[in-house]
Amino acid sequence: MATAGIHLAASRTTFADLSGGRLREGAGGLHLVVLSPDVELARACLAEELRNVGRGAAATWADLRDTHATHRRLGDAYGYPACCVEAFCDAHAEAVLQGDSLGDNGLAIARAAARSASFHPWLGSLPGAFGAHAPTPLRHLPCRFDCAASLSLAEALYADLARVDPLRHRRLAAGLTRPVWVDRHGVATLASGLERSATHWSVKLPSGASARCPVRPRAGEALLPTVLPFAPRHSPA
Repeated sequence: MATAGIHLAASRTTFADLSGGRLREGAGGLHLVVLSPDVELARACLAEELRNVGRGAAATWADLRDTHATHRRLGDAYGYPACCVEAFCDAHAEAVLQGDSLGDNGLAIARAAARSASFHPWLGSLPGAFGAHAPTPLRHLPCRFDCAASLSLAEALYADLARVDPLRHRRLAAGLTRPVWVDRHGVATLASGLERSATHWSVKLPSGASARCPVRPRAGEALLPTVLPFAPRHSPA
């Protein structure tokens, strides 16, 4: 299918979200869709995505290399910063080596948070948590939430969005302005009431319960749960 020179390739089956950003084929889910000005590229990327979804946990180093090669090809095709693609591959390898059955998404988020000196609202892209409803035009998980390459890409996408869809631009312009709680399973949830002590974050969850975790886990401590302290910016981006 093509509209205004943009070609669409879509999966025949639908997929449901699982914990940690994983996908499983299932009725009532969403179709995987790839858009591109090049029809062959759209089809090739969709085929790669479908192979990756159906691939189980890496059993050998060859499996791991194949999975990472797929991530790199797709990241390059989608224009994701190379630093972010490599960070995601590193988190995937770490999750596999640890035998983590919950997926690599939570670990990738925790590693990105640990690298971050600040949390820019435009980089609050958590595909496994928000999917198409992420409050940013980015569609990749940054290697850190102050990644210069990701911020440059976000600026370009916001400029395009202001030109082609002003209403959506206004809706997304603030970015992610609330703290995010990432539980021990890697599931991210919008929170409120962010407070910080010398050693710990605390937030209020949608259920009304309070949650608490270290600001900087010590060596040997679990990386999850964690808090991503996003907040409104009071100065120009």
